[in-house]
Amino acid sequence: MNGQLLEEINSTMFTSSKEGREIITELTRKAGFSSENIISRLAISRSLQENDQFKYEYAADSRGKQIRGKTLLGKKETALVMLAMLLVKHGELIENDDLKTQIRLHWERGLRLIKKDLQDKELSQLILLYAQNAALSANYSDSGLGTPQAKLKESIVGQQLLKNQLLNLQDEIIENQESFSEVISLVGTEGVGKTHIINEFAKSLGLEVLNIDKEHLKNTSTLISHLRSSLQQKGVLFSDEKEVFTIPKVIISIENFHKLEEKEIDLIKHLRPMPSIKYLSGGSKLKFPVGALFISSQASVEWTRMFYFEPYSRAEVSQIIRRSVQGGTEEVRKYIALSGRLNPKLSIKKMQEAVNFAKNYEKPKPLSEAVVFDLMDNVWKTNKVGLSKDDIELLQLIENGALPDVVIERESDLHFFVGQRFINLNEGNIEVSYERIRRILEAEKLKEDNGNN
Repeated sequence: MNGQLLEEINSTMFTSSKEGREIITELTRKAGFSSENIISRLAISRSLQENDQFKYEYAADSRGKQIRGKTLLGKKETALVMLAMLLVKHGELIENDDLKTQIRLHWERGLRLIKKDLQDKELSQLILLYAQNAALSANYSDSGLGTPQAKLKESIVGQQLLKNQLLNLQDEIIENQESFSEVISLVGTEGVGKTHIINEFAKSLGLEVLNIDKEHLKNTSTLISHLRSSLQQKGVLFSDEKEVFTIPKVIISIENFHKLEEKEIDLIKHLRPMPSIKYLSGGSKLKFPVGALFISSQASVEWTRMFYFEPYSRAEVSQIIRRSVQGGTEEVRKYIALSGRLNPKLSIKKMQEAVNFAKNYEKPKPLSEAVVFDLMDNVWKTNKVGLSKDDIELLQLIENGALPDVVIERESDLHFFVGQRFINLNEGNIEVSYERIRRILEAEKLKEDNGNN
């Protein structure tokens, strides 16, 4: 796009239809704008959001508002952005005269679209809605490093099934930006990355996350007060109606759902996005027409779409550690992953502990395998594959014929044993690797005989 084109557009006199002029006057008055060119510029932007081709029924009527191109499109930077958007929208080379026609027709159509949008809203609310919708672009491409899909893939390590499910959900949301309403629960043990994934999912779509804890669920007043405060702190625009509190397009995140009481769960159910207004106790009214409610839980939540976490491998946890904590080699991280029971949160904590342990020697040392072995022996009380005394006793029970799902009470321990390949989960059935368990028990027996870990 050259300067000559912009100069030509700036000097062109654009004339609206008679109906267009009447709409401009009406909208400018309602909005309280000081100049009619503001609503005109907004109209062009509004029309450019539409995917369908516009009609030409107002093309021949030139009895309306006259406005010079420089005034219509605004300052150079704004004008260049609008022209670029229009050229991209058209999708092919376009002659200057055709471009001028396109500007005029987008102006006309946009005015009518704004008038239609105003049928059930105040103009101030509508402008807020336009600003909110701008947070989620309708023009995502299907490939490339900057796409929502690529961002989400990059942010999640392992969890291929969960990742694929979230990518499909992401596509659904992008396709239905103005009407999506999802209630999702991520189910997994503590420390597997539920909060991280919710935040990254929101970030990939350009949406804010509103976090709600148990303390915000005392009653409807504390809940709405927290939501209002969170929106203001994040700089999110929302309609501040007196009778109805409207939540804009965001993701609401509830953590530790399994710890909540029944009355708190009932209050959360009001946060399910839907177009209708929900009546809360005390006379409060809540509206959450478009958005998603994400729930983090260690137990299933039957009234949601449930996505489950799988056990992590040692290599996957090692990669997560590398992203979070500086220092150590790949081998060091793999031992730390085992000491952290193949749990991302616990492994990161162990890695930080190991870094500090190495620094606090009488003579500080680099973080090496020897340092980690020292920690395992004297502090964490495990062998070189991260097994504690209790783990060895469980393996002995299983080797003697005990059922793993009976003697292994915690899901986190089950995942650890799966990651260690002592047992395998196959379509809901547990398969035991007796040979691997036997080798570990034999190694433990030898260690007791010669005292080496």
